[in-house]
Amino acid sequence: MNLKLHLIKTIDELHVRFYDISLSRTLFGEVVIERIYGNIAFRSHTGRKLDYIEDSCVALRQFHSIVEQKLKRGYRVRGKYEFKEV
Repeated sequence: MNLKLHLIKTIDELHVRFYDISLSRTLFGEVVIERIYGNIAFRSHTGRKLDYIEDSCVALRQFHSIVEQKLKRGYRVRGKYEFKEV
C-alpha cells in the first residue's frame, strides 16, 4: 500500500503553503502516515510528522480525515492523486 498526496494553499504571491502526506507500510508491517509541510519560499520544510499505526483500516481512515481537514482549510490537490497497491 502506497498512497501520496501533495496539497497547496496560496495565501498571496509570497505565501504559498504546501502539505505532503503519504501512507505506506514499514518493513515490520506497520502503516506509517508521513506529513511534511511548510512554505514553498523556503529551501527546506517547516515540519515533519510520522504516525505509526498497526491497523491498515484505521490508518486509511486517519489519512482521509487529515486530507478532508486540509481541503476544508483551503488547500487544493496539486498534480495527480496517486494510489499504488503493492
